[in-house]
Amino acid sequence: MGRPSDQRMWAFIAHLAILLDIPLILLFQRLWPFTFHPVTLVPIAPIISYMVYSRNRRVEERQWLAFHALQAMLLQMVLIIIVFVIPFAYFAAFIAIFAIFAALVFYGLVGAVAAYIGRDFKYIGLGQLAERIVRKRFEGSQ
Repeated sequence: MGRPSDQRMWAFIAHLAILLDIPLILLFQRLWPFTFHPVTLVPIAPIISYMVYSRNRRVEERQWLAFHALQAMLLQMVLIIIVFVIPFAYFAAFIAIFAIFAALVFYGLVGAVAAYIGRDFKYIGLGQLAERIVRKRFEGSQ
């Protein structure tokens, strides 16, 4: 709404990047089940979104995008941790993983749409953490 379209687009991409984790997780779990895969532990899109947009912009714009990129990255980290920790409980874990995975992906899509239309959006719990980190990072910059 009140945000420039490129800023909203970068925030949208950061949130939507959770969809990139799906094929990576499925591929690596299929190729090497029950092993550690560092490739899937790096939520690249939110980091790129933050790094590309944080140069040569007003502090308010950087802070808004940093907040969205950081909380999108935290959500992806939660998803990845869940995917690699829970599988040891087998069938019940599969049902739980699927339900949690679907809920997190849906929640990421809600964040993407909210960012795309320019609305402020906070993930429950993670949004407050991201807000504190970004506020501390940009203290004194204004």
